[in-house]
Amino acid sequence: MRIPKSQSSFALLAKNLILKLSEIQHIAKEGEWEKLDTLMPSFLADTETLQSFPKLSVGNVSERRLIEAVQQMLQETIYLCSTRMEQIGPLLNALKITQTSTEAP
Repeated sequence: MRIPKSQSSFALLAKNLILKLSEIQHIAKEGEWEKLDTLMPSFLADTETLQSFPKLSVGNVSERRLIEAVQQMLQETIYLCSTRMEQIGPLLNALKITQTSTEAP
């Protein structure tokens, strides 16, 4: 796979990553976790590609803003998914207990 290195490729990739993070947030809010299976391979590939870009110029304001936007979306997505996992954790544990008690002879 050839990794794009131009500024326009960086901007396009960063914006695409922001859109995917937004989609992950929607999935978490709606509890549609099964949709992550189709989204994650491209999300992870985009994340790796973005990390492979050479260090950006500190003076490039537009690229810096894009990086900050991606970081903010990542933080919001991590928080949202962590919160949702904490909320459904007791439900999952209750299902495990119920399943174990119904399987006992």
